[in-house]
Amino acid sequence: MADESLFTSQTPATQAFDATAISVGLTMKFAADGVVKGVKFYATSTLSGGTYTGGLYSVDTADSGSNDPGAGTGTLLASATYGTLTAGAWNTVTFTTPVSVTAGTPYRVVGYSSVGRYGSTTNLFASDIVNGNITGIAANTSAGGKNIRNGTYNYATNISYPNDFFNEGYFVDVVYAASAGTTVNGTSTATGAGSATANATVRATATATGAGTATANTTARVASTATGTGSATANVAVRAITTATGAGSATAFTQQSAAGTATGAGTATGASATGANSTAAGAGTAASFATQTAGATATGTGTASGNAGGTVTGTSTAAGAGTASATAAQAAIATAAGSGTATGAAAQSTTSTATGTGTAAALTRLVVGSTATGLGVATGDAGGTVTGTSTATGVGTAAAAALQRAAATATGAGTATGAGALLGSSSATGTGIAAAVARLLAGSTAAGSGAASGVGGLVILGTSTATGAGVATGTAGSRITPRPFTGITPRPYAGITVRP
Repeated sequence: MADESLFTSQTPATQAFDATAISVGLTMKFAADGVVKGVKFYATSTLSGGTYTGGLYSVDTADSGSNDPGAGTGTLLASATYGTLTAGAWNTVTFTTPVSVTAGTPYRVVGYSSVGRYGSTTNLFASDIVNGNITGIAANTSAGGKNIRNGTYNYATNISYPNDFFNEGYFVDVVYAASAGTTVNGTSTATGAGSATANATVRATATATGAGTATANTTARVASTATGTGSATANVAVRAITTATGAGSATAFTQQSAAGTATGAGTATGASATGANSTAAGAGTAASFATQTAGATATGTGTASGNAGGTVTGTSTAAGAGTASATAAQAAIATAAGSGTATGAAAQSTTSTATGTGTAAALTRLVVGSTATGLGVATGDAGGTVTGTSTATGVGTAAAAALQRAAATATGAGTATGAGALLGSSSATGTGIAAAVARLLAGSTAAGSGAASGVGGLVILGTSTATGAGVATGTAGSRITPRPFTGITPRPYAGITVRP
């Protein structure tokens, strides 16, 4: 880890000359375990020879509550003597062996001048001074269970533990390095019965309010916030943000960016190599996992899952008690409303929508869409297709499977099946049954309780239409001579069962 010191651009207001040997001290603590490599001392602009020594002491007993004489004691851990000093500037001396220091434990860094020269500022430690992992402790406050009177001095012929107090802040400092894997700045805040934990190599922030629990772990930056009885956890290599409100639970894990937001009793999980966003409201559950981008949104008691392997986008949305799942190598979108179930999986693009208690499933290599409304069941399966589309309304059942284009539409209790090498189109209305199978173009339409079948072998066009209780069958090998179709067998999709 990089070296740190407490003071940055500050300079002393007073350049003192006591004309007798003096040790001046500054008491500090560290946010992380590490080592102190040496001591810095601000030399006055006028030098008059003498010997200057830097040292680090442990704080063994508390400082006295009064100014003089001092009562605190400490043990010298390391010291080193300066060479030629530069006037009016910081000078550094390095210990032969770095001193290990423990997070939260107070230490007193000391500068000794045999000729009584040092820099100081009155009331410098009226409050804490913080820079990175180092805190200069405010005067007359507690650290490590001991009262600290920051700004201490002692007159002696050699470096000694300063334990007298004169309301001055002395300009001595350390060269400190945090241990590998510890934080530059990890901040946790808990209010009420909250619990907040932050661990980071750069920055982590965890905030808990009420009985909330917030945990943040990161190598770059992570923030988690819990309100009420919420629980928020964020772990990330670059950035993760989680927010939980009420009894919500939000978790985010990512290599780039992940956001999880839970409201009420919602649960939201986001995990991604680039970006994953999940949002849960009410008792909803939303989970998104992606190599590129995945988004999942759940409202009410809905469950939404977005999973994109090598995807560009996988998006799923569930409302009410709906269940929506999307998995894709390019783009997959699944939307469920009410108690609907929608599943979308594609190598290129697929869209499935379920409303009410509908079930819609779409699986494809290029483009397929299926929509179910009410109790409808819609299945779209395209192997090497351009487009396979199926739509079911009411208790209709619609299934489409095609190499180029197949469309099936069912309304009411109708059943429609379309399978084709180029275009197979079937439409059923009421209790009608319509089936179309073709190499080029086959169309069948059934209205009322009609049954219509269109089959084309090497057909240009095979069309049949039935209305009312009629039955119509059309089979063609060309425009003139019909013959049975034997070249294509419509295949069901093994992963989806069409339900009545």
